[in-house]
Amino acid sequence: LCEKPLAVAPDAVDALYARAAARGCFLMEGMWTRCFPAVEKARKAIDDGVVGAVTAVISDFGFDAADSGAYPVDASDPKSGDPIYHASLGGGALLWAGPYPLAAGTLPFGATAPLRVAAAGVADPSTGIDLSCGLTLSYSKPGGPATASKEGSCPPRGATVSVYTSIDAETRETTTYVGQKGRVIVLPPAHCPTCLRIELKGAGRGAADATEETFAFPPPKRPFAKTPGGDFFYYPNSQGFAYEAAAVTRCLYAGLAECPQFTLDESLRVLALIDAGKEAVGAKKRELPSAPSVTSTFVDALFS
Repeated sequence: LCEKPLAVAPDAVDALYARAAARGCFLMEGMWTRCFPAVEKARKAIDDGVVGAVTAVISDFGFDAADSGAYPVDASDPKSGDPIYHASLGGGALLWAGPYPLAAGTLPFGATAPLRVAAAGVADPSTGIDLSCGLTLSYSKPGGPATASKEGSCPPRGATVSVYTSIDAETRETTTYVGQKGRVIVLPPAHCPTCLRIELKGAGRGAADATEETFAFPPPKRPFAKTPGGDFFYYPNSQGFAYEAAAVTRCLYAGLAECPQFTLDESLRVLALIDAGKEAVGAKKRELPSAPSVTSTFVDALFS
């Protein structure tokens, strides 16, 4: 179980999974969000057609990196300031925060390649990293059941996914799955949620009689020592890692090589989208050694 992003380049991910397969090892990118009960419930509602064909997803996750680390005084020195600001250390919004809204946005579509990808954002001229990025993906098929919501309506022809990530400002952090019969809304903080709202559309446009349900999932108990700051964890809802631990344990007992909540192909798809976003923004990427060198150092060290 490896912290996200699994690597900073798709080639390195390929090498990791090839070595895991050769060794018969389980390997998963730690997208713990997918294991939260609220997200599992959202997936089931989409798959069961509760809100009809999903034709749009809107997801955001951004924070102010200055809340926990300093901006570098010397951008050329990787020891100056927080690592998040250095491309040589894998810094930037897309690698640090982007995996969350991208994993949320692609949930109804799995590892399916989008028809088109458009991206725009802001790169820091001093450090070269991406400070923010918005990506729009278009799919040829909707999420969930591809049937019209009612007689006389246009059959669902596809879907659009809009995601936004940043490290220079904090966002609301909500994920909304828009279906022809309603909406599934993963409430803040959407990367570690405990609440889910399902809004079912009423008759007519903008009808006020939409049905709303709330599914609250209490966090697990926290039998851990407190941090120096006096709390149990440094980040919100960190006790939710228990959900991921339980999912991985089930996979190991079942003899699975990957976790169905977030597969190898999905890890590769998200990283490819991160690459597309960095290229569109004009952000620096961390330069990796050649593939043989990657395999003989990083991969061998991981599986030694």
